[in-house]
Amino acid sequence: MAVRRLSGKQRAFVEASLGEAKWNATEAASIAGYEGDRQALGVRGAECVKNSRIQQAIAQRLAESGASTAELVHRWLTVTRSDISDCITSAGEVNIRKLQELGLGFLVKGAKPSKEGAVIFLRDPEKAEQMLAQHLGTFAAEKLTVTHEFASLTDSDLAKEIAAAMSAEGSGGQEEAE
Repeated sequence: MAVRRLSGKQRAFVEASLGEAKWNATEAASIAGYEGDRQALGVRGAECVKNSRIQQAIAQRLAESGASTAELVHRWLTVTRSDISDCITSAGEVNIRKLQELGLGFLVKGAKPSKEGAVIFLRDPEKAEQMLAQHLGTFAAEKLTVTHEFASLTDSDLAKEIAAAMSAEGSGGQEEAE
């Protein structure tokens, strides 16, 4: 069983990722007991996410719960593609009932009270796109360091550089992150 091969903190990271942290690796690292500031926790969380034993444990827990990768991908796609403009009232408020009727209640990440009423937090479509890209292997989690003088290029020349880089990547230059 993959979960038994994990350290206590790694098991706690798996449980936090699937639960309270809601897939936020930095938050899961904090909940699991890793120490450091937010940046250090972010680095530790990213390391945990890349750990093959942790990935196996998460997959196993999802399988045990009946969730599938396809289901998660579908949810991420729904977050990225959902248009909730019909659920916004003329006062600019989110109509939660309408979201639920449309089967989009899961888009609400949370809420907190304010003087004017509740402040609603929605899931981030850009984060969902990032999760999809990582899952599909089209995006590496590492940050890119730019050393070329791109600022001096014209828009046309920059477009050519980007097209050349994408062409090179599509021809097999892409490496899978471990």
